[in-house]
Amino acid sequence: MNKKYFFYFSLVMCVAYVAFGIFIIFFDTAIQVNKSMKVFFGVAIILYGIFRSIRSYQLVRGKSNNELK
Repeated sequence: MNKKYFFYFSLVMCVAYVAFGIFIIFFDTAIQVNKSMKVFFGVAIILYGIFRSIRSYQLVRGKSNNELK
C-alpha cells in the first residue's frame, strides 16, 4: 500500500517540476532575469522532474537501491 501512495505523490511532484520549468521559461512575470538564465533554470527543473519520474518508476517497480546505482 505504501508503494501506491509513494507512486501518486511522486507522479504529482514530477508533473509539478515539469510544469514549473515550463512556467519559468515561457512566462515573463515569473522571474525578472535575462532570457538565457530563465531558459537554463527552466530546462534544469524540467530535466530534474524527468529524472525523478524515472527514479520513482524504478523504485515502485521493485528494484533495490543496489540495482539503481
